[in-house]
Amino acid sequence: MLAPQVAIGSPGKAYYDFGWVISTTFGRKEISHGSGIEGFTSLNSWFSDDDAYVIVLDNVTSAVVGGVAHELAAILSGQKYEIPKVHKAIALGPAQLDKFVGQYQLAPQFILTVRRNGDQLNTQATHQGVVPIYPESQNEFFAKVVDAQFSIV
Repeated sequence: MLAPQVAIGSPGKAYYDFGWVISTTFGRKEISHGSGIEGFTSLNSWFSDDDAYVIVLDNVTSAVVGGVAHELAAILSGQKYEIPKVHKAIALGPAQLDKFVGQYQLAPQFILTVRRNGDQLNTQATHQGVVPIYPESQNEFFAKVVDAQFSIV
């Protein structure tokens, strides 16, 4: 059941097998499964050669569990790691927020649209859903549902 079946990503780097992703992280075989629905996100990684586990549970729908799991795997493997930055939102007035409203072309076919809804800025990338962003300085913003930071100048 845990034999590599379908190649995913770069050839020979990772495989999908009956709900499990089989790959190598920090030189160690990793068998993992991530999941989530509205209200939680999770990632379970088993490093079978070491009989070690990294399990990350988040009680909101977010994309940060993968990054947290990667940093924990780095610790487990004796590799360099970074403690995630804690973002803290500040309040900006409507006139300050209005300066950032517009469309920003990040690639030829990829545009990030910024809109204001009351005291909240929302972003929407081409063919993607709406993501609220929060100011942490006069021109630095962060998202909570994905691990993303923005500098708008």
